[in-house]
Amino acid sequence: MLDELLIRRNSFIMKSVDQEISMLMIRSCWHDPPAAVMFDVLRSAERRNAGLGCAGALYWDAHSYIQLLEGPRDGLGALGAAILSDRRHTPLCWAYRPAPGRRLSPDLPLGVIDATEAAAMGLGREIRQASEAPADDRLLAAAAELVLELACRKYPAMALGAPSSN
Repeated sequence: MLDELLIRRNSFIMKSVDQEISMLMIRSCWHDPPAAVMFDVLRSAERRNAGLGCAGALYWDAHSYIQLLEGPRDGLGALGAAILSDRRHTPLCWAYRPAPGRRLSPDLPLGVIDATEAAAMGLGREIRQASEAPADDRLLAAAAELVLELACRKYPAMALGAPSSN
């Protein structure tokens, strides 16, 4: 049975490597304080993300969540449907786009960064402005890139061709 499970997992991994990598960006306002629900969010990501070939980074502050997910489009579709219907938050804007390649390792399904950590890394003002701005697709893409940079700084093992911090 274990061999069968490994074969299934390996064939899914091979299939997802052949698929074009896409990204899903979501900005939402939270209902329950993030600190109160973050453990459940991380457990859900551990259960779901890797099996779908996806990885992501989630930023949260006093106003909102900004999340960037990467993976095969099919996996992102399933993951996006679950996230967008989650009652712990209300999506303000979201967008699918082709990714310039895989930049996050699916070995770490979700990196989480809060406003205090972003400030300590010197990107607090920029990410705060993005989280407080009116919902806009262009601003969402810029905010998602900031979240990617923050995640790769905090979790270096997560970075695959991600922006370098100079």
